[in-house]
Amino acid sequence: MEPANILIIGDDHSKTEMIKSILEELTQNVITCVSGQDGLRVLLKTEIAVILLDVNMPGLDGFETAALIRKNPQTSTIPILFTMEYDQSELNAAKGYPIGAVDCIFTKIDPLILKSKVKVLVDLFNYARQITIQDEQLRRQISENESLNLKLNEVNENLEALNSIVINDLRAPLRHITDFADLLKKAGKDRMEGKMLFYIEIISTTAIKMSNMIEESLRFRHAETGV
Repeated sequence: MEPANILIIGDDHSKTEMIKSILEELTQNVITCVSGQDGLRVLLKTEIAVILLDVNMPGLDGFETAALIRKNPQTSTIPILFTMEYDQSELNAAKGYPIGAVDCIFTKIDPLILKSKVKVLVDLFNYARQITIQDEQLRRQISENESLNLKLNEVNENLEALNSIVINDLRAPLRHITDFADLLKKAGKDRMEGKMLFYIEIISTTAIKMSNMIEESLRFRHAETGV
């Protein structure tokens, strides 16, 4: 499966680069943006697994950006991790959770904790993505099977119609062969050689066998279809 996209939004270049270098160890694709506006533009055109969002940004701050992310149906379910200062932790965490933050990361970042938290969210994203792919494959397979069944039914109907035509078209000629063979036997009983009568008898017997096979086929079809 291709790497998931992790989006870091923050105007503090040194902090953003530090977070990026830590998360790149997860072998995922890390994207950085310097403002909330830039982050929103990326979200509109890129599938993102998790967002790390700096609370303190000029202009559109982290809380306002998060609120806009949650408003958009296309991005409303993406998990958000807020990054914030220690001295603001209680106030900002209290503001962050109601607008959709799943957790908070403080300025003094522990790389192991950061990677663990992000990895869990990426794993959940990949699992959901795999389920979606499997669901699409299953739907496609069901659709292909339904289409194949329709074609098979059409072929069976055509074969049944052809079978009916062939059977009915053969009945009359076979009846004529049997009748003419009987006439030949009667008319030539005293005038034909035994060998010739033997051949006529074979023709008559073969025609009768074929007629019986046709009648048996018709009885079987009637038992199967009621027609």
